[in-house]
Amino acid sequence: MSKFALPLMGLGGAAGGYMIFGKGDKAPEEESFRSRYSHAILQDNDGLWATKLTTLKGEGSPVHQKLIDAKAKAKAKAKAKAADAEQQAKSLLIEGCREIYDSKLSGSLHENDFKSYCSRTIKDGIQGTWITESHTVTGSNTNKWNQKLTSLKDHNEESGKVLDSKLKELKGQLSGGASSTNWDDTKRNVTLHKRRYLWEKQIPEFWIPNLIA
Repeated sequence: MSKFALPLMGLGGAAGGYMIFGKGDKAPEEESFRSRYSHAILQDNDGLWATKLTTLKGEGSPVHQKLIDAKAKAKAKAKAKAADAEQQAKSLLIEGCREIYDSKLSGSLHENDFKSYCSRTIKDGIQGTWITESHTVTGSNTNKWNQKLTSLKDHNEESGKVLDSKLKELKGQLSGGASSTNWDDTKRNVTLHKRRYLWEKQIPEFWIPNLIA
């Protein structure tokens, strides 16, 4: 056996084997939250941190330890030091999110933390007043949801404004009957869910203005 083979055999021993790369070769980098969602990442001085901290402090159920600590700090009741506690909580939130940004995306336990407390969503990224009224408001002329559904029904993609797959499916379900342009919970939830989508570089143009009052 060649003397050069012995060291290579040793490399593959108890550890179960290693991949040997040639000179200049690099192991493929694993995708991180930062690389996958680069346009949704918040900078340290982003004004959205206050909003994210409020969400965390309220009904938030974080998994990352620094986010858990941030929530506990934000809920501190020492009124004399409330401002200090809030700033410390914000700093912990930012630090925790930084760690999540640079962590591996695949199999991560922190995907919900990232989406809920550490990222810019469609709703965060679009200026305007979003529709908040109930879809059960009486009268098609006063119900903003019904007006938007009618707009979706009549939409022509040749105008250059592209529908994403969910809205395209919803448009296909609409018929010529009057009842088809009345919102129900299923139709409304399609659009409400999209407000939570992460902000990315390429965003379908049509449904954003059509969710704004």
